[in-house]
Amino acid sequence: MLMIFSGIIIIKTQPNNKISAGVVDYITLNLATPPIQDLQVVTNSKCPAGFVLLELGRWPGTVAGCIEKGKPERYCNKIEIDSIPPRELYQWKQFQFCIKRNSDYDFGNIDTCKAGYKQCNSQLCVSVAEECPLTSVTMEDSNPVAPDTTYVPFLPGKYLKLVRSLNMNPLYSIEISITGLPCYALNWRPNKASPFELLDVEFGCGPYGQDFSAEVIDNMSEVSLYRENGLVFVFERLKGYQESVEKDMAYLITRKKVELRDDPVCYQKFEKDSLVDYINEIKGWRSETMYFLILEALILLSVVASLYFSRKKKVTVKKCLLDWKILLSIVTLLIMPVQLFIGGALFLNLRKSAIDFINAGLPYVSMGSNGCFKFEALNDACKDLKGFTNTSAKPIDNLVLALVLIALIRWVILLGIGLVRLILLYIEKKRKFHTAGSREYIATGSLCSQESVPRDTRENIVLSLEQNET
Repeated sequence: MLMIFSGIIIIKTQPNNKISAGVVDYITLNLATPPIQDLQVVTNSKCPAGFVLLELGRWPGTVAGCIEKGKPERYCNKIEIDSIPPRELYQWKQFQFCIKRNSDYDFGNIDTCKAGYKQCNSQLCVSVAEECPLTSVTMEDSNPVAPDTTYVPFLPGKYLKLVRSLNMNPLYSIEISITGLPCYALNWRPNKASPFELLDVEFGCGPYGQDFSAEVIDNMSEVSLYRENGLVFVFERLKGYQESVEKDMAYLITRKKVELRDDPVCYQKFEKDSLVDYINEIKGWRSETMYFLILEALILLSVVASLYFSRKKKVTVKKCLLDWKILLSIVTLLIMPVQLFIGGALFLNLRKSAIDFINAGLPYVSMGSNGCFKFEALNDACKDLKGFTNTSAKPIDNLVLALVLIALIRWVILLGIGLVRLILLYIEKKRKFHTAGSREYIATGSLCSQESVPRDTRENIVLSLEQNET
């Protein structure tokens, strides 16, 4: 029972600081994504040569649930609607965006650019064959001539003003944000009073807040955004969803590359691993603990049943395989190695995921501790990664290891008891065999060997013994 209770603790314990990992995932994406060199808008999804169609965002999709309650499946007696997968969003007021990114550049603590490169700002050198990246995109009513500025026709009577400035950080993204400026945590949305609960998205920016360096280009209603991107069907399938978002706004925004302090430790090479994925992986392995608990329940049931049937007296040796005591003992001993295998696999995979998470997060912990980011919220999120392993990953790993060791010790003990029991049964059988043989020897051997006993008397004794045995 203690093992079952401990296993439930493992499943229910949620990884701490998932939102912190979401912020670090944003930092990783930001640093790894090349700056935007140029921008065009089209209406037929066909981009000019050298440009690629830009995904502006995603509708997050939904989880399975009960539509009448508007709740996820864990709250439902019956699943009434299946999950709907995410959908990409490409259109904004009937336009699509085509971008060209810089491909040959150096980003870091740079004093002077190497030969063949030009300085675009204090942290960026770009090949002379490319333009410096965009640093601002705004919507204007006119298109006056200005240095380092390009105007792109957009909505009727509107232009997109593209600016390249040596004194500003370059843009890395043009995207859609719902209900306000985006959270620093990747794939999280600003908090909302009554969110539609079937949406597969996290709400609330947590202690790290929103990215107030993002700049708004334009806005429109969330309902209109989804309709023009071919998502009318979600309003038809999800009762109450349209009503829940009809007052919400969607914003077309630009986001800049993060600004780093001039220190070599702040310009490290990073892997593009998602820390949130690692946390979800750890959470997934914890859920697999359910199989460990199912086997534990079967073992407990077999032990209780074995004790119950051991009280029954009508068990014959000839029907050994039907003896519940023996059968349940065999089942228990066979289940335990499977349980040990599952428990060992759980521990090893949990430990591997935790180590991968720690290794991937260490550079960010170092950056946060050294105050590499201009915005303190980013430094705090990086430093908080260290707390995840101390308060969540390591204790759970140790608890799983303890459960596996307890199961192993118990299996060894029961196996030893079973072997001892078999040995004792064998000894008892041999003893009974020798006792029976001794009686026969006394009757037919010792007595019958005495010549003083008449032959007919010896025969009568043997016959009497055989009748008694019968």
